[in-house]
Amino acid sequence: MKKIWIFGFLMFFFIVSIKNIRAAGVLEKDGSGNKKPDAQWTQNKYSMFVHWGLYSLAGGVWDGKPVEQGYSEQIQSFAGIFSDYYAGLADEFTAPRWNADSVVLLAKAGGMGSVVFTAKHHDGFSMYKTAYSKFNVAEATPFGRDPLMELSRSCAKHGLKLGIYFSLIDWHFPQAYPVSSHNADPVTPEHHRFNLCQVRELLTNYGPVSEIWFDMGSLTRQQSGELYRLVNQLQPQCMVSGRLGNDWGDFAVMADNAVPDFRIGIPWQSAVSMFRETWGYRSWQKRGRVADKVAEKLETYKNVLKHGGHFLLNIGPRGDGSVVDFEKEVILGMAREINRYSVDAGKVVLLAENEALVQDRANVLYNHNYVCDLLPVYGYSCFDYYSSFRSIVGYEFLMKEGEYALVYHSGDKGKELVFTTSHGEKYHLRLKGGVPVKNKKGQDMLNAPVSMTAGFLLERGRNSFNERFIDPEALAAVSNIITKADLAQAAEAGWKSIKNEGRPSGMQFEYTVPVGEKKNVWFAHTLDAPAEGTVLARFGTADAMEIWLNGVQLFKKGYTHTAPVPEIVGLPLKKGANTLVVKLHNRFEEEIHYSFSANVPQQFYKLKLPDGLCKKHNEDEIRMVTVQPAGAMGGMDIGLRDLVIEKVSGGEKEKLITPRRRKTLDVVM
Repeated sequence: MKKIWIFGFLMFFFIVSIKNIRAAGVLEKDGSGNKKPDAQWTQNKYSMFVHWGLYSLAGGVWDGKPVEQGYSEQIQSFAGIFSDYYAGLADEFTAPRWNADSVVLLAKAGGMGSVVFTAKHHDGFSMYKTAYSKFNVAEATPFGRDPLMELSRSCAKHGLKLGIYFSLIDWHFPQAYPVSSHNADPVTPEHHRFNLCQVRELLTNYGPVSEIWFDMGSLTRQQSGELYRLVNQLQPQCMVSGRLGNDWGDFAVMADNAVPDFRIGIPWQSAVSMFRETWGYRSWQKRGRVADKVAEKLETYKNVLKHGGHFLLNIGPRGDGSVVDFEKEVILGMAREINRYSVDAGKVVLLAENEALVQDRANVLYNHNYVCDLLPVYGYSCFDYYSSFRSIVGYEFLMKEGEYALVYHSGDKGKELVFTTSHGEKYHLRLKGGVPVKNKKGQDMLNAPVSMTAGFLLERGRNSFNERFIDPEALAAVSNIITKADLAQAAEAGWKSIKNEGRPSGMQFEYTVPVGEKKNVWFAHTLDAPAEGTVLARFGTADAMEIWLNGVQLFKKGYTHTAPVPEIVGLPLKKGANTLVVKLHNRFEEEIHYSFSANVPQQFYKLKLPDGLCKKHNEDEIRMVTVQPAGAMGGMDIGLRDLVIEKVSGGEKEKLITPRRRKTLDVVM
């Protein structure tokens, strides 16, 4: 009986903690008083994606031959079709079998809560009546209707929500970038103004929109912010997809057909195609058995919901507007299986899977190896489709009755943190003042001199900033640069020695390197320390930065909302040689200016947490607490890798540290 009570207790705190992780990210936008995420969007876990356009008429075939490369909805690009030839498809677009009600009723029968429709894909053909281009379905085709308007009315009639997909690239707009191999193209000022106009009419003329699904392109910080604010101004409840870029979004979207293997603490969605090869209709697609596809997609559905996400399953109607029978049967077959286990297909995960997840979470929280850690709350930071990575948007920890203090360093001075308890209470703490912290020897920090090599540079032509850091062979080549033989090994791996420019004294380094758009540059140093200890160092950054010390990642952040700012990071050095590797990512600048300096105040401070946060509510109460910077949004990484929270009174003392500090060992506190 006791075990059952404990499990129920843990389940309660798990559910409450997840709610409060999300609540901690809720912000008021533009002073409107509106709060996101939208409650109805959050409750709807299962939706239908519809890819339908001129490409559906081609059906993956051009000049009588199957186009096997790429997605069929991008056949114009992969088949190398002239723009006027492709536009000629509009003359044949009659869609006699299109019926918005049949699509919406299929979604409803499948247990889905909304329909997300491709209002405009990369080809620039608007599947709605737009005032800003004649290249639209209502004016350029014999069909002559507005399918988006029909879907809007049908969704309202049958009780479903409407979502809108909108491509941020446009192969038809004259002032846009031409077709590329990757679709992550910059957006010209003229094209951006065009996008703003079309988004305005979409959110003005088609009733309530549950979500707007921006896709592709590589926008500037300003462009992403302007589109986000426009959406929020017109429909404050409308959820914006993270593919808008630069962490301007209300929910993260995984890569196509991808499901994360970690729990994300912000709203997120996986978009899944019926066939991994395409989203748009493909006439020659090998479909297999319905039962096999049902089992495949049901497993993905369970996996997405098990990790707290939203499942968006795609169909690709034919050019005549009809839904492919195979896809219809899969959706209905999934609904039958889901309904065997749950009352509401869109809201309840299979019970056994949910219980397993709760138990896994409880094991992590109460296992003696982790109870003293600040557990990361993960997000998904995104510049664009290719430059995205698992970010840390906050930390969570268990708080017992007693007094707690937070330890921070001089580089975090002035930052404001928000603590949210499992009771929904919020406490703000400005990082200023506090008691200076001494290390084991009574010193403020490691004051012994540390020597540094001039540094090594490795340039690589990759155009993204994502989870992959660096080739293991290249990293190993600079792991211990001491002798000339080591230098030769580094050179063979692609590193080149660089001279220190303008170093007056001490541990300081500056270097400027010309670099192309969306390129990465690596810098490596060897730091020699006479003893264990932590050194605070200031790093001059680019659009994104990643720091590794002795093979352990210390820091990773993209500067998505604001221009890059110098970061102060604690380097927990071991005695002897230490290898520091810094990866910098450039988006649109012509050069990267990298700097490193340890000539910063070497000081940690201990600051008492607010009394209300630490107060006792019930006997032996254990509360979940999340901590985030004030103003955090979307998947934006918070930095703050050096935080420590200590229990200073009230029973057994504890020290809560971040996982990266656990790996590098805390040699200061």
